[in-house]
Amino acid sequence: MPLRPDADTLHTLAAELIAMAAEDQRVRAELLAEGVLFDGYQPRMAEVHHRNAVRLATIMSELGWPRRSLVGRTGADAAWAVCTVGAVSDAPPGAERVAPVAASAGDATSTAATTAAAAALARGRSMCQR
Repeated sequence: MPLRPDADTLHTLAAELIAMAAEDQRVRAELLAEGVLFDGYQPRMAEVHHRNAVRLATIMSELGWPRRSLVGRTGADAAWAVCTVGAVSDAPPGAERVAPVAASAGDATSTAATTAAAAALARGRSMCQR
């Protein structure tokens, strides 16, 4: 199990996760305003999704899932949002299995657990598959 970082590091990590989710929404809004959001998977959106997925995978390898007890509710919700968008190939390995673990420990919102379950099903997996 990874060591728990200090409070300043966790605060910075939460802010980073929130910024990642906000960037996704910002680019989405730009593409919508340009009228191209639904014209295939736009390269700018794909770039944001890939960059966020790579960073989230790094966070998960160093810290485990960025759960509410580590990064707060807003940070944890941002992590779920980042995890559940983008190309399937960009999803952090094992991300679809963390929802039931975090939820059973009281460390995830029901919305986050439901979102992760829906993402796993969309990928053709159950929440229990490894």
